[in-house]
Amino acid sequence: MSKIALFHSVLGVRPGVVAAAELLRSEGHDIEIVDQYDGLVFDDYERASAYAADVGHPVLLERAVGAVEHLADGFIAAGFSNGGGMSEFVATRRHVAGVAMLSGVLSLEMLGASAKSVECWTACAVPTSTRLRPVRLIFGSSHSTSMSTSCYGIVQSGTK
Repeated sequence: MSKIALFHSVLGVRPGVVAAAELLRSEGHDIEIVDQYDGLVFDDYERASAYAADVGHPVLLERAVGAVEHLADGFIAAGFSNGGGMSEFVATRRHVAGVAMLSGVLSLEMLGASAKSVECWTACAVPTSTRLRPVRLIFGSSHSTSMSTSCYGIVQSGTK
């Protein structure tokens, strides 16, 4: 199965991120939640966005790369909202097997990248055992009704 580095939204590692990781683990994936806030969690976007702005997006982007330094090439970078941008940035700096940007994407120019820096996204050989298949992700918290969404992700063929 896949090794996945999962980045949280601007709100931090909330129950929905943990639930998504648990769901992916139940399907056999090896998930590493990247906590860029060292346990700090927010309940509203205004405070969370102010915190992210105070830290600075360049610092958060470099933290994202640093958080996956120990992972072997070929992992999947995934993230929710702001974490989608973090996973996209990681993919401009590392050789990844895939990127899952869930409700978040940044322009390559904002990342200081070019089309050339991500050409391996299409040029890298994708094993024939890997196919684009629908994946159901469930997110939410115990305080709210869970929401689900369908998206497409790269999974090994022959798996659930």
